[in-house]
Amino acid sequence: MRFNFSQVQGQSLSNLDSFNGAVPFERSLLIPTSALDQRSLVSVTMGVMGSLTLGTSNNNFQRQFNVIDNYSDQFGNHQFKTGVDYRRLTPIYNPRDYSQTAIFSNTAAITSGRASTSATFAIKSSRPLFNNFSLYGQDTWRATTSMTLTYGLRWDVNPPPSEANGNLPFAITGPNSRAPSRLLRAVNHCTKLPTTISHHASGSRFTRSNTVALK
Repeated sequence: MRFNFSQVQGQSLSNLDSFNGAVPFERSLLIPTSALDQRSLVSVTMGVMGSLTLGTSNNNFQRQFNVIDNYSDQFGNHQFKTGVDYRRLTPIYNPRDYSQTAIFSNTAAITSGRASTSATFAIKSSRPLFNNFSLYGQDTWRATTSMTLTYGLRWDVNPPPSEANGNLPFAITGPNSRAPSRLLRAVNHCTKLPTTISHHASGSRFTRSNTVALK
């Protein structure tokens, strides 16, 4: 039996530095004091002059737990194999708690200090859960000295994903019909992933030929 746990972190940061004599200003000039210690990101675009981005864009984790076990044995002309595979994914999606965007599209907007477009928003964190389970059995039967048969059965279970804190995703129903679309909880109106059972069989036969040379 084998156990495995792995975790990968992905983070995106934007900070100011003093490269080439630059003088960084205080982050509190763009980011409110209440959001300084959180995942906050501010983006300012000033036409063709470029843009400034400051803060933390995301801090995500991908975590996986996996258990695998296999067993095989020989009974006469039969070689039996069986095994199980369980995998659980528990990623952590940590986007921005505070995000502000300001776009100064022309010179007049820049000189007046009035943004052409601005937006302030937050993105909620989530902890999705994914579970996968597989079970298989196989037999390799040497029926005769010249024929071998291999057959087996595999069962896969892939339930719909969920969320650790109950923050289930939404789905839009009826976008292709003339009736008004509706926003519904996806888990209550989505088709559950079917349980899959698969089987396989194969065989091989060997023949022997004799060659007689006459002189």
